[in-house]
Amino acid sequence: MKLVTFKTINNTTYAGVIRGERVLPLNYPTLLELLQDPEGIRRARQLLGSEEQGLALKDIRLLTPIPQPPTMRDFYAFEQHVATARKLRGLDMIPEWYEIPTFYFTNTSEIYGHDEPVPYPTGSHELDIELEIACVIGREAKT
Repeated sequence: MKLVTFKTINNTTYAGVIRGERVLPLNYPTLLELLQDPEGIRRARQLLGSEEQGLALKDIRLLTPIPQPPTMRDFYAFEQHVATARKLRGLDMIPEWYEIPTFYFTNTSEIYGHDEPVPYPTGSHELDIELEIACVIGREAKT
């Protein structure tokens, strides 16, 4: 299921679910509000299985999926990236990385959506660009 936040031609923002080349609007202003509602995922699945026609993707503007998230964690999950970054600082890979998941709280103000320009930071001479993905699990996690 592909969930989005989008803006219509009349500048109204909605959460929605994509089916083919169409987006089906849900009764939430953003994806964050949908995810905060215990019934949100169920409603999205229900709409996806309906006969609702929705809007053509070409007629809407996709936004950052979760505008202004309250928090975000970035996991050091790609071994080659971690090893390369440590090597550039003269450090070897640490064995603990293989034993426990490692994350940090990352900057939530620099998240960009579909077709949004990503500004080149002033004073930067090199960029380390990564593709980040997110996964929403449809039930509460267990600790």
